[in-house]
Amino acid sequence: MSQTKKQHSAMVHFVAGGLGGSFGAFVTCPLEVIQTRLQSSAFRLQRTANLRVSRNISSSGQAANLSTASVANSKLNVAANRFKGVFSYGRYMVQHEGFFSLYKGLGPTLLGVTPSRAIYFALYSTTKEILNKSGKLVADSSLVYMTSAAIASFVNHTVTNPLWFVKTRLQLDNREARRVNAFHIVRDAYKSEGIRAFYRGLSASYVGISETVVHFTIYEKVKARLLKFQQKTQRDLNVIECMLSAGVSKSIAASLCYPHEVARTRLRQQESDFLGKQKYNSFLQTLKTVVKEEGWRGLYGGLGTHLIRQVPNTVIMFFTYEGVVYLLE
Repeated sequence: MSQTKKQHSAMVHFVAGGLGGSFGAFVTCPLEVIQTRLQSSAFRLQRTANLRVSRNISSSGQAANLSTASVANSKLNVAANRFKGVFSYGRYMVQHEGFFSLYKGLGPTLLGVTPSRAIYFALYSTTKEILNKSGKLVADSSLVYMTSAAIASFVNHTVTNPLWFVKTRLQLDNREARRVNAFHIVRDAYKSEGIRAFYRGLSASYVGISETVVHFTIYEKVKARLLKFQQKTQRDLNVIECMLSAGVSKSIAASLCYPHEVARTRLRQQESDFLGKQKYNSFLQTLKTVVKEEGWRGLYGGLGTHLIRQVPNTVIMFFTYEGVVYLLE
C-alpha cells in the first residue's frame, strides 16, 4: 500500500471514529450523568444515611414528635427514592436541578469524545495494519487486536484525561445546571488542588485499558466469525451483524472490568476524610476504601446503568463508524 493510501485510510478512520463517538455520546449523555452519580460515594453513602435516619424516625413512638417525624420522613423518602432506579433518579434530577442537568458535562464530553475516538480508531487501525504486515505476529490474531487496542488506549487516556476530569466534576455537581459550567470547575480545581487535579483518575484509566482490549478483541472475533459463517466480506457486514458484534463484546468487557470505572469516578470526585485530607488517593487504595465502607457491592455501583448506557452507545458508535468507513472508502 502506498504512503498516500495509508494516509487516506488513517484519515477515514479518524473521521469515522470522531463522528461515531460524538453521536453515541450525545444520545446517551443523560444515562452517563446518572451512572456517574450512582458510582460516586457522595450519592451512595447519602442514600444509606437517609434510609437509616428514616428507619429511626419511623420506629419512634413518641406522640409529641409524630408530626415532625412525618414531615422529615417524607423528605427523606423523597431523597432515598431517587436511588431506586435509573428513570426515577432522572425525574428527581429534572425536578430539583432542571432538565439540562441530564446533559451536565456534555460540552467536555463531546470535546473529549470527538478527538478521543478519532485518534483511537485511527491509531488502532494503523497499528493493526502495521502489525499484520510486520510478519512478526500472526495476521488478524488476538495478539494483534490486543496490542493495537492497548497502544491506542494508552495514548488516548494520557492526552484526554483533563477533559474527562472536568466532565466528571460537572456531572457530580448538584447545583442547578445553569449556575455551573466547565470554567467554574477548572478554576476551583486548579485553585484547590493545582495542575495535578486534572490527572486524577489516570491510573484507573490505565487499568481500564484492559476493558478496551477485551472489547476490541471480542468484537473483531465475533465480526470475523459472522463474516466467515455467511461467507461475506467486510463491506457486506449488515446493520444487525454490526450491532450484535458491538453489543455482545461491550457487554462482556464492561461487566468483567467494571470496578475500575467506580475507582476512576471516586478519584475524580471532590471528597475529604475526617481529617480534611483527600479521601481517595490511588487506584488500589480507592478499591480498598470502597470495599471497607460499602462492601464488594460498592465496586459495582451503577453497573446496570453503565450497561444500559454503554451497550447502546457502543452499538451507535460502531454502526456510525463502520458506515462512515464504508462510505468514505
